[in-house]
Amino acid sequence: MLKYLDFKEAKCKNCYKCLKNCPVKAIKIEENQAKVIEDRCILCGRCTLICPQNAKKVHTELDDVKNLLKNNKVIASVAPSFISSFNLKNFATINSALKKVGFEFAEETARGAELVIDEYEKLLKEKKYKNFITSCCPAVNTLISLYYPNALKYLAPVDSPVIAHAKVLKKENPDAKIVFIGPCIAKKKECRESGLIDNVLTFEELIELLKENEIDLQEIDAAEEVSWNRERFFPISRGIIKSFEELADGYEYIAMDGVEKCKEALQKIDDLENVFLELNSCESACINGPCSLNKDNTAIIANAKIRNYVKDNSGTNEKNVMTKLESVDITCNHKKCNLKDISDTVELVGYYVLPSVLKNVALTYASFKVGYKPTIIYRLLLELPIYFLPFIPNTGLYLQSVINIVLPVMLFLYFFVSFRKFKQAKVNDKHRYLSYILPTLLLMILLSGVALVSGYFKYYLVTIG
Repeated sequence: MLKYLDFKEAKCKNCYKCLKNCPVKAIKIEENQAKVIEDRCILCGRCTLICPQNAKKVHTELDDVKNLLKNNKVIASVAPSFISSFNLKNFATINSALKKVGFEFAEETARGAELVIDEYEKLLKEKKYKNFITSCCPAVNTLISLYYPNALKYLAPVDSPVIAHAKVLKKENPDAKIVFIGPCIAKKKECRESGLIDNVLTFEELIELLKENEIDLQEIDAAEEVSWNRERFFPISRGIIKSFEELADGYEYIAMDGVEKCKEALQKIDDLENVFLELNSCESACINGPCSLNKDNTAIIANAKIRNYVKDNSGTNEKNVMTKLESVDITCNHKKCNLKDISDTVELVGYYVLPSVLKNVALTYASFKVGYKPTIIYRLLLELPIYFLPFIPNTGLYLQSVINIVLPVMLFLYFFVSFRKFKQAKVNDKHRYLSYILPTLLLMILLSGVALVSGYFKYYLVTIG
């Protein structure tokens, strides 16, 4: 499997934030570094967004595209979310800029989306599907194939817009190379495996390419010439539903975005009936993709930009461009993928889940035996090692397990004995036992201060209490 994500080992600090937040548990700790379990990853890109060290980056294809442009006719298929990411008024600006860097021309992927909508309409009118799941998001398609194979029978047997568009471009330009440009990481894998698309650039990589060629999009004044209409709604939540000219009868139309919500829907898919599900792995859909440029804008602003763009370009050249391409076959067969190995799951449970459960069981037992006050103090001390693991070089899994299990047990025994003697001691002797406890408490405060200053405290605060 080709690499689509790069993990920078020098930056990984064992904070486990990516491991904890991966929606499909496709990250493991190996040799003190976070690594992707490739056959489980759906490429949703969440780990790239939440990593506090920026240790995870999208694998770049920029050099490959530069080489491709030197001696080939190259056509760009650009995701319709470009409007919200680049703050532009029309597509002509992007098309003009890409021509300047060597592309033959560029088209909106929305052209392929038009074919997809037409195919969806045909399938829905046949009323053969108890439920109908859109096939536009490659991360969702992989999620279903890997983890919810029972939902495959509801997944539309239709190519995604970018694959449909590539088929159109190949039919019209058999000798051309095709590059997709968008905000999605999962598209890199989908396009590579299709055999139709040569490379994929993210919007971030496109910005870098334009800067290298000293091209400023805001300085380009180009008029729109050709427009594909309603399918430009695709990158927003409910965008696919809004792209239908008329909704087929007999279905309830629901849109869900974010991997967790998609999982919730897929878990109950057999309990549903006559439901059209528009699923997107990114919250707020493609406008909020992991490689979008909306970092400073809210999703609602990006959503409004897309809506205004469609409104401003409505009613032009609708449907007339695609009529000669009815022979393009965009049907596909989604297959079940098998998880190859469960050893990583066993490792995860043994090293992380089990110690956590044991600690909480011990705390519950201690609260009954010695009261809640020593238990709270014990709990605080219990979590201190987590703050400092990122600063300890070469802490392997076994050493971490020792820290997570042996140290808490030792602390528990110390506090249990100290507090018990303190409670039973005479008034004159209490100061002696208090002298055992106070230095440890002061040490705890000192270490907590170091953790707070280091910046790691905010990532582990939720584990306390």
